[in-house]
Amino acid sequence: MGKFDDLDVKKLKGKINIFRVRKGKFRIIYHIMKNSISIISLEKRSDHTYNLK
Repeated sequence: MGKFDDLDVKKLKGKINIFRVRKGKFRIIYHIMKNSISIISLEKRSDHTYNLK
């Protein structure tokens, strides 16, 4: 088992290469590019967490 096996990771519907990690009440939303990962958002879960512009 790797160190990330216990994380809840899902691809966001309707988005290209954008994923979220759920850990308790917090969400990390990130974008995977060819050679890197960019963090888009790190916040406590709310009704506006997934409203990406």
